[in-house]
Amino acid sequence: MTKASATAGQAWVDAAFPEFRGRFEVFGFDWLGRQFATDRARGEALDPEVMIVEAGTGEALEVPVPFSKFHDEELVDYSEEALAVSFYLQWQSQTPSPLEFGQCVGYQVPLFLGGKDQVENLELMDIEIYWDIMGRLRAQAREAGLGNAIAGIDLS
Repeated sequence: MTKASATAGQAWVDAAFPEFRGRFEVFGFDWLGRQFATDRARGEALDPEVMIVEAGTGEALEVPVPFSKFHDEELVDYSEEALAVSFYLQWQSQTPSPLEFGQCVGYQVPLFLGGKDQVENLELMDIEIYWDIMGRLRAQAREAGLGNAIAGIDLS
């Protein structure tokens, strides 16, 4: 991750997950566009625990591992859970084009709006556009409330 992409990722997370604004510090991202961040509210002050912030599911997932152990332990010992390796291989077998920096594989219909967690629901996207759209959809879905119908989506 570059300094510019970290700044952008931080802005996307803050906009899409305002309830956590100021709590997370983004340090990486994966093929699904998920942002990896440290969580100032968990762990030690000098070694906070990690969060995986997912635009397509609308969730922020706690990883009970400090940043100092995330790369060498969590990503090695729990690569399937942390990086969805088999899902990536399944997607790549159907879409062999390489991912460019600034792209991600995103959900066409986000899971928080009833989309399926299947390869057929994935598409190659610009990561900035993906986070912008998913963030707006998440905000509108949260405003409507759990179980309530969404009458329309405003992406303007």
